[in-house]
Amino acid sequence: MSIETEVAQTLGDINETLREIAKEKIDPSIYTELLQNFTNSKKEEIQKLLEQIDNPLGDKTITLSTIQGSLAQAPIVYQEVWIKNGVITKYGDVFVRGYIDGVMMKCDNGATQGILRLPLPSDVEFDLICCGRNTIYARPKVGQRNVGGVSGSLDNYLFSFGWNAYGQIGKGDTNNAYVPYIHSFDSRVKEIIATGQGTGGYRRCYVLLENKKLYVSGSQPESNFGIGNSVQVNSWVEAHSGVDAFWANCFDVWIQKGNTLFGFGWNGVGQLGCGSNGVKNSPVQVKSSVREVKIKSFAEYQGSTWYCTAFFMIDDTLFAAGRNSHYQFSANNTSDSNTLVRVTDSNGTPLATGVVLDFMNLPLITALLVQNGGDTDLYVSGYGEYGFGDGNCDRSTKLKKIKTFSGLGWKLVSNYNHDNYQDSVDCLFVVHQEKQEAWAWGYNSYGCLGTGLSDEQRTIAPVLLPKKGIKQFEFKPIFDAGNYGSLVVIIDGVLYACGNTTGGRIPKWTSTPAPIDKA
Repeated sequence: MSIETEVAQTLGDINETLREIAKEKIDPSIYTELLQNFTNSKKEEIQKLLEQIDNPLGDKTITLSTIQGSLAQAPIVYQEVWIKNGVITKYGDVFVRGYIDGVMMKCDNGATQGILRLPLPSDVEFDLICCGRNTIYARPKVGQRNVGGVSGSLDNYLFSFGWNAYGQIGKGDTNNAYVPYIHSFDSRVKEIIATGQGTGGYRRCYVLLENKKLYVSGSQPESNFGIGNSVQVNSWVEAHSGVDAFWANCFDVWIQKGNTLFGFGWNGVGQLGCGSNGVKNSPVQVKSSVREVKIKSFAEYQGSTWYCTAFFMIDDTLFAAGRNSHYQFSANNTSDSNTLVRVTDSNGTPLATGVVLDFMNLPLITALLVQNGGDTDLYVSGYGEYGFGDGNCDRSTKLKKIKTFSGLGWKLVSNYNHDNYQDSVDCLFVVHQEKQEAWAWGYNSYGCLGTGLSDEQRTIAPVLLPKKGIKQFEFKPIFDAGNYGSLVVIIDGVLYACGNTTGGRIPKWTSTPAPIDKA
């Protein structure tokens, strides 16, 4: 039914009601309240229909919700969109502010002091942007045809450009791409993860399709693709089929196929949880009879040692494997484990099933949000290079409670992403979307926590957000190795940021989020 038809039908309903009253030959004042309520209701319906005619796309704004991953030296990447009733109705241009490596966009010296539009075709809407290190992957919104230089449907396509030294774009060679390389898969792209590792700059990309096939391209020195070898792949290759979900860090990958969880990759400290250490160049079983799985695993290089611990939420029960040198997951000892073990409290007792609401394991520190009736408790354990949020900076701490947050719905957010390498800094946030409230502690030398200070924040403190949003609130820390990065917040179409100013990502230094752009 067209909007015009709906308007006419609503007006007809009002007139029919008035005719029925007239037929009764009764004083209309008897029906005054009933008639007024009916009329007001119909007015609201007509107004909503007229708004659809006058403003079909809604309000123009900018968003971080379509952006995942991190580029080199962490510039700020965001997208122009139109939103109506909380739903994105149109996807616009993608912009970047800050350092951009010259091999990606031919910028002089890499540094840009202003805002650049990424070179994606303007006649295509993209609803997912994955940022690898100096490489962009963009998925077109479903339902587009005969645009972007493609004949027919774009539903199964992926656009990518930038640095390609390890074949991570999948175009058959290692030449950089300054204009998008367009690739068609045999199904629509569902998820993209771009990862890398080490000072050697190894890069790779994983693409999961809706038909459950996992495609790969790039460098895999630790057999990161699970295809039986460690040979670099310069063209998209189907690595696995029947994949329901997958998780990847800079060394290891896990895939869920039906009710079984598999892993492959470096596995240097047994973090795959498969019962042994060492490289697995083909999938090995980690656990069977699983239903719902969520995995978080990051790696960090300290001195001459790689620290890697993986946490697994399997059917509401929290497990872990890998490095446990500082009580990252078990209070019983500081021994590493190559099998899945239950995460324990400070007494060594496994945490009860269903009480852990969210979890985050930076390589040397663990953070858990645990339900406490109608409230949420924050617990931490591990090494605590930048503190535990309680003012202490012990080097080995068993799980301890730091703070109780009012209500439920809190989430843990960190500066880490899938493309970590070498030393990285620890910044941890506890965020509530509906309350528009955030707390933080950790590395803060450039004011990147937004707490008003510019040195290590060892005690958890509130992020000093500029205001409450009426229609929009988005919160995203973006960091990279070398202590680069910023805290970025979008509130009602205004982009706020604080932190490191390297490369011009922020016009001037500030330790609380300040406006730098708007829709």
